[in-house]
Amino acid sequence: MIIRPAKLSDVFVMARIVKGVKEVEDYPGEYAEKNLRKNIKNKDYQYLVVFEKTVVGFIECQIYLVEKRLVVHAVVVAKELRGKGVGQLLYAGAERLARKKGCTRISALVRDWNSPMKSFSEKLGYKHASTFLLYEKVLRSSQHG
Repeated sequence: MIIRPAKLSDVFVMARIVKGVKEVEDYPGEYAEKNLRKNIKNKDYQYLVVFEKTVVGFIECQIYLVEKRLVVHAVVVAKELRGKGVGQLLYAGAERLARKKGCTRISALVRDWNSPMKSFSEKLGYKHASTFLLYEKVLRSSQHG
């Protein structure tokens, strides 16, 4: 298995993998093909994929240069390959990318209900760093007229 930056040609398989993973909380269309395509083109986001004849998993990262921090937003691995080291490869790739970009720390955003991901992150040496609450407001488009 090799790890490499995601390409636009990977988007279809990435979106298919997401559909097979119940733990990925898919906000309306967040990992739909058009959004993956848009984010892969966006230099603020970094996607790395594990490739073995086809894409079998990916990690979504965002780099904050001012804070010298890389933030992992999602790690998605095809169900049939869980427990085979794909997630570890993705995190190792993210850590290499962080060092290359001058980052001094990595944060991983993990949902409070995602016990498998919490355990996995701790196994890789990540520590629970903070507790925060997310407040959200859905903005409706204004009506003119």
